[in-house]
Amino acid sequence: TYYIRFAEDTIIDGFSYKRMWHCNEESQTNWNLYGFIREDEDKKVYLRPPDYIEGLIYDFGCSVGDTIETWNIYLNNDTLHFVVTDIDSVLLLDGYRKRITLLEINNLLEEVWVEGLGSYYGILNSGNNAYGGVCGSYEALCFESEGDLIYQNPDFNTCYYDFSVSTEEFTEGKIQIYPNPAHDYVTIDFSDEV
Repeated sequence: TYYIRFAEDTIIDGFSYKRMWHCNEESQTNWNLYGFIREDEDKKVYLRPPDYIEGLIYDFGCSVGDTIETWNIYLNNDTLHFVVTDIDSVLLLDGYRKRITLLEINNLLEEVWVEGLGSYYGILNSGNNAYGGVCGSYEALCFESEGDLIYQNPDFNTCYYDFSVSTEEFTEGKIQIYPNPAHDYVTIDFSDEV
């Protein structure tokens, strides 16, 4: 689990960005600069790592049938090609928000964006589902704006989830990982009968 915080304006190449801060600890004491984010007057959201170029990660001004090219360098160095298949609304804790459903043209995988929230995979994980899990598994646990909780993932009752496993759990049982070598998937068996 990690936290992302947006604070402090900065100007880069004539554009006004918010600085993005990243923290891996539940106590939220050590924040590191992670990059920059901005939204333009057309409701397009751009992400820029430090000392790099920006990429479009969301277009909340789109219409059904539009094609959108996104590039999220935090996930992959590929451009994704989406077509907007549906626009409706979804109820969040602060009211209804615009929800956009897209289909990635090359992989034929669906992506969902919520205006003011981003992706259900986390605001910085736009395009994650279009890779079919290649980029890892992410879920936004919650989203706050100006101290108010806007979104809480219904599958979690906290904004921080510790995925770590103690070494004691591994020493008591046996683990089997197969097939070896693996190409598309692996199976991890934690049963004591291995």
